[in-house]
Amino acid sequence: MKTNSFFVIMSMLLIAIVAFFDSPQNFQQENPITSLPVFAEETETASEEEEEGLKHLTKSFENKLVGTAAIDGYLVEVYQEFEIFTDDEGNIIESKPTSEYDYLRYKR
Repeated sequence: MKTNSFFVIMSMLLIAIVAFFDSPQNFQQENPITSLPVFAEETETASEEEEEGLKHLTKSFENKLVGTAAIDGYLVEVYQEFEIFTDDEGNIIESKPTSEYDYLRYKR
């Protein structure tokens, strides 16, 4: 009988604690930080003039050698990815580096 009443009291205590933390007053006191998705109508869109200029450009990615180093008996080559915009004639209009790197390691 003692153990049965103990479990009943502990269950009621647990329900009271959960109810307290789940109450609306508790949420008003907090300042929660949430991550909400951005809906399509809230995103920025390019103007028609910018879209006209971009229609004739082709985007491609290219890895370029940006450095080499000798580390622990290996030759390490560092390549960085670049975003390249070309026009219809193949002329490079813009070349922007990205944050992507590739590493090749050769034993000496």
